[in-house]
Formats: sequence, C-alpha cells, structure tokens
Amino acid sequence: MVAQNNWVYNLHHKIAGRRALQGAGISFVLVLLFLSFIFTAGNALQGKTFLTGLWEFFPLVTATAGGAAGGVMYYLAAQAWQPTGWKKLASTFIGVLIYAVIVWISLVAGLAATGQWD
Repeated sequence: MVAQNNWVYNLHHKIAGRRALQGAGISFVLVLLFLSFIFTAGNALQGKTFLTGLWEFFPLVTATAGGAAGGVMYYLAAQAWQPTGWKKLASTFIGVLIYAVIVWISLVAGLAATGQWD
C-alpha cells in the first residue's frame, strides 16, 4: 500500500486560478499606471515609431506574468495551508510580501530587457 500525500488533494485549483487572475490584474493596473506616468513625464516615446514604442511596454507583460505567479504563491502561503489565529495573519503578510517581490523582480527583468533599467 502506497501512502498518498493529502496536501495535494486539498488544493483547490479554481481558487488558485482566481488568485492568479487577481494578482495579474492588480499588477497590470499598477504597472500600466507607472509606465504611463513615466512615459508622459519623461517623453520616453517621443520620436519613436509604433513598433519601437510598442516594445517599451514589454515590462507590462512581464510584470503581469509575475503578478499571476505571485497570486498563486499568495494562495499557497495564505490559504492552502489553512492557518488559524495569529498564523493566518502572519501567512497573509508573508504571502503579500512574496507577491510584491515576484512582481518587482519581473518588472525589473522587463525594464532591463528594454534598456530602461540603468
């Protein structure tokens, strides 16, 4: 008889997918606001063709993908473990911190790929 890991069966894939979509949406909006402010204040798109200007929005794609990964990590840290009491507050804080770090790293990777991170 083989012992099975019950932790895998306790994961709810619909909730994890919902957290991924929420994380991607939050990071999409935040990075879109950030890039629109940077591009309008710094005139970064002035004198560029459409395709060259389109490349400047690559960090939006990477940060959105990072937000989706961060949303899943938040789900795993804060909800899949099913903590109670003070552990729930601590796991929520750790999940948000993990989410922020993943979005930040993916944004920096996208900005470095386009040459905007100097």
